[in-house]
Amino acid sequence: MQASGGGLGYFEDTLLRPDQVMTMLGVFSANAGTLGIDGGRAAAFKTMRGMLARAAEQGAGLAAFCD
Repeated sequence: MQASGGGLGYFEDTLLRPDQVMTMLGVFSANAGTLGIDGGRAAAFKTMRGMLARAAEQGAGLAAFCD
């Protein structure tokens, strides 16, 4: 199965490389104090930041599915 426009297999275009994980972690960390979120949204944000931090510690990438 091909992703539209990318010429990559479906799963190849959904993998974040370790450098992309580091970039996303930087964005999440930079915005952590300015979001003004509460409740379930705060929990989801903390969970996502935690997954990014763990992957960054291990030098790993992540799968990024948006279906």
